[in-house]
Amino acid sequence: MRIERSATIDQPVDRVFDYVSTPENDPGWVPASLRHEMLSPAPIRVGSITEEDVGFLGRRMRYAWEITQYESPSAFALRSISGPIPATIRVLLESLDSARTKVILVAEVQLRGVYKPMELVMRWGWPNGSSGPSCAN
Repeated sequence: MRIERSATIDQPVDRVFDYVSTPENDPGWVPASLRHEMLSPAPIRVGSITEEDVGFLGRRMRYAWEITQYESPSAFALRSISGPIPATIRVLLESLDSARTKVILVAEVQLRGVYKPMELVMRWGWPNGSSGPSCAN
């Protein structure tokens, strides 16, 4: 299942990239993220590993993610290497002008077995992108 959402953020692209590519910021803009932190030593780069606790439908799930793309300030991607639902997530950023950024979030989720019926809920429950990350730090 592929889910794609976009939003326009009133911040420069460099600042938005720094915010969305910092795992610890995820609980501030990803509704399902409860905790997300680096397991690999800094700096973040392709091959870095993170760990995230996600809340979905009243359940808490733990994921390990591998960073698969890190191209500041235009693209950031990761894939699950453990967790109940295999997934890849890409965040693409486009500078609209010096003060606005378009953010496109693309999730590819492999629902199977007992998780297959959750497809409709995930399509409706995924962040709509109307406000996106605030980058308020």
